[in-house]
Amino acid sequence: MPPDKQPDAQPAGPIAASSDEALAFACSCNDDASYATLYERYYNHLGFYIKRNSVYKDQSFIDDTRGIIFFTVLSNLKQGKFTPKFPGSFKKYLFETAKRIVFDENRARLKFVRPISEVFTEEELLDPDGLAYREVDPDDYEEIEEQAKEVMAKLNSQEKRLVQLYFIEKMPPDDILALGEFKNIKNVASLRDKMYRIKKRLNPRT
Repeated sequence: MPPDKQPDAQPAGPIAASSDEALAFACSCNDDASYATLYERYYNHLGFYIKRNSVYKDQSFIDDTRGIIFFTVLSNLKQGKFTPKFPGSFKKYLFETAKRIVFDENRARLKFVRPISEVFTEEELLDPDGLAYREVDPDDYEEIEEQAKEVMAKLNSQEKRLVQLYFIEKMPPDDILALGEFKNIKNVASLRDKMYRIKKRLNPRT
């Protein structure tokens, strides 16, 4: 099935009613019908996830990235690199793969670290354990992004520096404190608490 094509509706039946894990196992045995069912089941969910967590909102980027995600997951199933072993394990693996690929595709396009003002598109709107698995009204995207922009503008220089290191560059808390730039933060727990509060300000829905 082409990765950038809206899937045709699948007929109701045993396959459509099967669990993700049963379908994933069938995919590993080259069952195209099971793959088509999983593709349809997560087509819109992945589209929302990609749009919400990407610097780019154009449909071509969303379609290309979704295709890469599905292709990667299918290939790993066939090669035995992933075997779903419990209920929910396929969904968890799918969105973990999506998180990594969306980040890689964003970076591949940008070719440099994203500006601090765009942090909300990568981390603050990233919620793989909740947001990615529920329907989100696309009309809400712009509202959340505008709110994050306003909050970013109000952060002081130290907070912006912390956001850059913690959320964008993914620097471990111990390494951040070892820089010696943040004398007012006593330990890792204090740093994590501060970053959690900043995250809630950027996106109160998380």
